[in-house]
Amino acid sequence: MKITGNWLNLCVSNLKKSEDFYSKIGFEIKKNEEMLDKMLGVQTADGHIIMLIEQQQFKKAANVNDTTNNGALVSVSVSTSDEVDELLDLVDDTNGKVLQRGTKLEGFYGGLFSDPDGNRFNIIAM
Repeated sequence: MKITGNWLNLCVSNLKKSEDFYSKIGFEIKKNEEMLDKMLGVQTADGHIIMLIEQQQFKKAANVNDTTNNGALVSVSVSTSDEVDELLDLVDDTNGKVLQRGTKLEGFYGGLFSDPDGNRFNIIAM
């Protein structure tokens, strides 16, 4: 298995204010027309994307009720759904905690886990 990418997801309370802020400090705004009211990306100069996710959507995607203690969800991608399941099995075997087994959500196959410190990760087949 090969991790093929990663990006950072940040929970925001007001997507429009966040868009304005990030565009003003030099980030390029990237929008998906299907998700305009839920999330948008801000791109760094080196091409990395940080996703800004509206609070209610973030709670759903990260499977959390309280975003004040862990307002970030680190996402990693792999090539296939089998690799999602393989990584989640590895998490089980290495002191991590599987929070959601591989499932299809919002058109993607993925799962959720936390590392031993409680940092949350989303793994998606892309």
